Formats: sequence, structure tokens, C-alpha cells
Amino acid sequence: NNYYWSIVRVLADELGYTEREMHQTIKNHFDIESTKTLSTKEFANFIERLVRWSAIELNIVISDPS
Repeated sequence: NNYYWSIVRVLADELGYTEREMHQTIKNHFDIESTKTLSTKEFANFIERLVRWSAIELNIVISDPS
């Protein structure tokens, strides 16, 4: 979850959104009602898709959490 919010912060800063706006934009883009309801596996897949989307579509590279 901390990694997700660090991604949200990076994207928000780069794109000129607030963190809340970016979170909502991400949920809308990936058609997710709430990240809280995702299982651990679903959340991991979502993060992977988000990082890929950021790099390919937005040209924003997200650092690995480690």
C-alpha cells in the first residue's frame, strides 16, 4: 500500500494532480471501484499494470520499491 501511494504521489506531481485526484483517475482508468477490496494477488497485479501503464502511456518511469 505504501508503494502504491508513492506511485500516486509521483504521478500526481508529474501530471499536476492532487493525490486524491490522481487516485481517482487511476481507479477510473483501471475500472476499479476501490483498491481496498482487492485481494493481495489482485493488488499486486494492479500495481504491475499501473507501473507498466505509467511507463508506456505516460512516459513516467516508476522506481522499484526495493
